[in-house]
Amino acid sequence: MRQDEEKRDGTMLVICPLRSLMEDQIREAADLGISASSLPEANFEDVNDGKFQVIYSFPECALEQGFIDACLKNENGHFHNNMAAVVIDECHTIETWTGKRVYFYIIVHFIRKSGARGEKTRQAFRGRFGDLSHYCTYYGGTPFLALTGTADKSTLNVIKSDLLLKNPDCVFVSSERKNIRFSVRKVTKGEMFYQLSWLIKLIKDNGACCPKTLILCNTLNDVAAAFNHLMLQLGANANNPPESREPECTGNKRVVVASSALGMGVNFPDIKYVINWGHARNLLDQLQEGRRAGRNGSSAHIVIIYHGQQVTHCDKDVKEFVNTTGCYRLAAYVPFDPSIQPGAVKHDCCNYCCQSCQ
Repeated sequence: MRQDEEKRDGTMLVICPLRSLMEDQIREAADLGISASSLPEANFEDVNDGKFQVIYSFPECALEQGFIDACLKNENGHFHNNMAAVVIDECHTIETWTGKRVYFYIIVHFIRKSGARGEKTRQAFRGRFGDLSHYCTYYGGTPFLALTGTADKSTLNVIKSDLLLKNPDCVFVSSERKNIRFSVRKVTKGEMFYQLSWLIKLIKDNGACCPKTLILCNTLNDVAAAFNHLMLQLGANANNPPESREPECTGNKRVVVASSALGMGVNFPDIKYVINWGHARNLLDQLQEGRRAGRNGSSAHIVIIYHGQQVTHCDKDVKEFVNTTGCYRLAAYVPFDPSIQPGAVKHDCCNYCCQSCQ
């Protein structure tokens, strides 16, 4: 909504998976002159009085019985009578965080020789993402908008089914970032630290002018190991040491070491390098994390560094990606957009295509 547009009286409910996302969006809404708050910070009386144009919430809060009784079912309240829209942000979590995504695996126990394939689902991480269809029940005529930057066919089907969306209007925008170059490096476990040498040199040579870099790890132990290695190599009294906590959009922070949770939703426009110190556990997460790079349109890099033992703990789609014998860009994007082609400039596409660059 632009500031010069007429403001509507309705309230929009936005379901978000992360607090950092809500805080960023509330600040952006305030800059646009839009009143916004979040649950459980906003009290029910203010919500029912229509004090806010946008309410952000975790699904757990939006489906909490106290909120449902006080606001959702309150026929005398503003929220019940003036629901403008329901938005589900990062809606791929309806599949990936609820244990509904099917993962294919090779059965290697007593039937190892047969090479049989099976399928399984994982235990729900945050199961309430799968219960958001309750809002379709309460507000059948209210517009629903589900947003995600990464969804394959399976994910789309789960989203439609779980939200009870019949014949929805789907708007597809390719997830490809033409300004991002892929580099995939398989090394031995002992070489993992050495693969950060180029970054250490970059920091030493450029200091506060070092390009912004995000190092994503799958475990907290890996976060600590990568961070401690950088600090050891840079020296405890380095003028511009890397940061281990969430960065600000501005300031002197150049390098952030974090768990892969930081790979969702953060909007720092000028990240030059996203380094996966260990590939993501599935291809959807891999693209989600890589999309943190180059959001301002400038050239950027996804650098995936992994060792063989890590491959045993990931899904079939990401195994196929890192083991491809062709273009990594195609291997990453085609499951989400079959129209993707290799980059026109080979050395800007991926480290495989770079070999054939003349």
